[in-house]
Amino acid sequence: MFRGDIDMGDAVATARIETQSRNLARILSWTYWVTAFWLFAAMSYVPLKRLGAALVSAERDALASVAAFSDVVVEALPVIFALIAVYTLRRLFVQFADGQIFIPSNGRRLTRAGDWLIASAAAALIISPTIGRAAGIPVETVGFNYSAVVLALVGLAIRLFGRTFELAADIKADNDQMV
Repeated sequence: MFRGDIDMGDAVATARIETQSRNLARILSWTYWVTAFWLFAAMSYVPLKRLGAALVSAERDALASVAAFSDVVVEALPVIFALIAVYTLRRLFVQFADGQIFIPSNGRRLTRAGDWLIASAAAALIISPTIGRAAGIPVETVGFNYSAVVLALVGLAIRLFGRTFELAADIKADNDQMV
């Protein structure tokens, strides 16, 4: 096999990665914006409704609207953290689409995306049951969130892959300097 054949295969593989990354970045961008819109609509509806009532009626309604907004924000933390992970992954695939694959910042982005997924899972496992108990829901009906455990495991795997990717980028940079 000639060296030119290997380079041609690498060029085709790189072009394929760039194309697939561009498509995935577009999908992640749509996912991010649709979820952000949905989250904004869900988070603002009840507090704005109560705030409108507070403008008409007594001061305690204003405090109730602030409390309702804080409850909604705390309940939405898992989605907010997952949304940050989606945005981080979108930025990673934009870099891939630009042909910048084995660079250390991509490994850090991948690690950060894993961290945000772990934070999302932790928020779902800890915050939701805590709010459920505070709202008076019996502990038996506040179920254990198995999908959050799976999300945490996926986040840990992505985090480890990101650290490995960062190390591979450093090795590639060393090889590029020697050649």
